Amino acid sequence: MHLPQAMGNCAYFLKFFGFIYIVTTLLPALVLLAGVEIAYRIRETKSGAH
Repeated sequence: MHLPQAMGNCAYFLKFFGFIYIVTTLLPALVLLAGVEIAYRIRETKSGAH
């Protein structure tokens, strides 16, 4: 029977694509938040310098 092997491959691909999906959806959001925070801190330091 090749069913268990097929099920294992299916689960592996689901995990793999699930990981890619999470990375492609969460990573841009984290980068955006980090960019906003960095820009805010730079603005704060510039306004503080003045």
